[in-house]
Amino acid sequence: MHIGQFVLCDRSTFPGVVVGVMENSSYLVSIREFGGDYVILSTCRHIDLDVWEKLSCIGCFGGWWPIQHSSIFQSLVVEALA
Repeated sequence: MHIGQFVLCDRSTFPGVVVGVMENSSYLVSIREFGGDYVILSTCRHIDLDVWEKLSCIGCFGGWWPIQHSSIFQSLVVEALA
């Protein structure tokens, strides 16, 4: 897994996005149920989404999220405009 990848996990009924990879091979994942706040996961499964689905997921996070994770958000916006 890498930062910016969308995943499914047992802590959320919706796709989440990896925002950090920890030294112990755990992942910091933003999920909808927490308004984009994070859970630490040791296992998660990659999911293929189109760019519009990814932006829709992020749109359900708090307004702070695109600012805090601007590199992920901006790359998705550029992909959507291409």
